[in-house]
Amino acid sequence: MSSENKMWDEAKSQYLHQVEKALASVKNSRKKEVLDDVRSHLERRFGELGPEQQSWENIQKIITDMGPPTDYAELMDTEKRPEKEKLSLSFVGAAIIIFAILAGLMIIFPLIYHPEEQEYELQEMGSGTLSHPFSNDLEILGEWESVDFVEFLNDFQPETRRWDGDLFLKRIIFMAEGRTSKPWTWTKGWIYDNDDNIKAEYKIKEMAGHTYLFFPWLSGDVTIRGMKPSYYVLKKTVDKEVFEITDFDAAVQDFNIRPDDEGGLYNAIVTIVNKGTKTLPEFRLNFYRGEPAKNLNLLGKRQTGSHGAGPIEPDEVWRASSSPFALNEGLNVISVVIDIDNAVKEADESNNSAELKILVENGKIIEQSSFH
Repeated sequence: MSSENKMWDEAKSQYLHQVEKALASVKNSRKKEVLDDVRSHLERRFGELGPEQQSWENIQKIITDMGPPTDYAELMDTEKRPEKEKLSLSFVGAAIIIFAILAGLMIIFPLIYHPEEQEYELQEMGSGTLSHPFSNDLEILGEWESVDFVEFLNDFQPETRRWDGDLFLKRIIFMAEGRTSKPWTWTKGWIYDNDDNIKAEYKIKEMAGHTYLFFPWLSGDVTIRGMKPSYYVLKKTVDKEVFEITDFDAAVQDFNIRPDDEGGLYNAIVTIVNKGTKTLPEFRLNFYRGEPAKNLNLLGKRQTGSHGAGPIEPDEVWRASSSPFALNEGLNVISVVIDIDNAVKEADESNNSAELKILVENGKIIEQSSFH
């Protein structure tokens, strides 16, 4: 089993366990049916990913798109309520309650209305690239760590965490020129999703002596169904002044291939070392057949995905493995490039790639170069 499939099985099992735990609180004969449907949907979503798309980032996106596990219990609880319970009030009694609620809302609405809740804006970009004028925002530069996940901006209270599940987005670093340690880019006030050609507003607030970023989570509900996004709430942990180019240096320490558990196939393995003095933020890498400029994956098809790596502490290493692939008769050139988006500005950018040349005759490797 590949490392990607192991990651998927672990993430899927954890999510299904959370759904099953949530459903245990509901008395409904369809609980097993719902759990089976969730499992089937997860498998279908993962099966739609190509081998080079089966990264941790895409696995997280699938899980997040499914929504909070408690939603399934709430839905079934609503379905279970008998009609006599729903209609137990008389028409007159119901009317009295409705008028009382309306009157109360007229009194308290000005007190609870928060204009910033309405400032949200989501815009689809034109087809093609997400080229846009860049405007700097010194406030957002630096490292942020997730502390909560909320539906509305005003739901967040620093002393009380609302989200009781795992926070899939752990941390993110915003760097100069609109770069981040994740696949997104930014300009002042906006987060750009390059894959789905869409942008959404972010907010920064000072609360209880700390700086918080409200990061719009552009899940499938947003990019596909057009719904309003929920927000990751992140607390600033490292300010912009700490990040200097000389602090970072990711380097390929070793690059090789090894036989896969499936007979006749191989995995490319890269070892990345942090030669800098600061923790390397997350970045992306890719394996290629031939020269990287041709943009072919190890199956010889156009590259469509990428692998995640990091964070990496100083002097520590990170190992990443490709999906299984076959070697062709004759000369095989296998390459790897780390930090493919140039998300991390480094002291040395010349050590971010490596290449292997492997000669195969009659299905056997007869010569293999050391990586360079």
